[in-house]
Amino acid sequence: MAQKLQPLALIPTAHLSLEINTRDFHTGYVEGLTADTRRFDVRDGASEEGLVEIVRNLIEIGQEGWLNEEQLRRDVGLLAGWICRRQFHLHNDEGCRE
Repeated sequence: MAQKLQPLALIPTAHLSLEINTRDFHTGYVEGLTADTRRFDVRDGASEEGLVEIVRNLIEIGQEGWLNEEQLRRDVGLLAGWICRRQFHLHNDEGCRE
């Protein structure tokens, strides 16, 4: 089990630049940026617990045989958008977009 650390201040991250090649990833990315999704609660900023929850969910549905390529790309896009959202809003047109 992971060792629990004392909560730290928000850790600033470098700007991300990524190339989006599929509609599924783009859809998830927009959902993460806007928090407009019903599958996960991403209304607050990205957190370790939230990221682990989404990855754990992907692993579980993969083990059950329900995870297809489109869903994987959409959920990974959601993670990328969610992580980028704070920077996106802080820097308006800068942030995680190319």
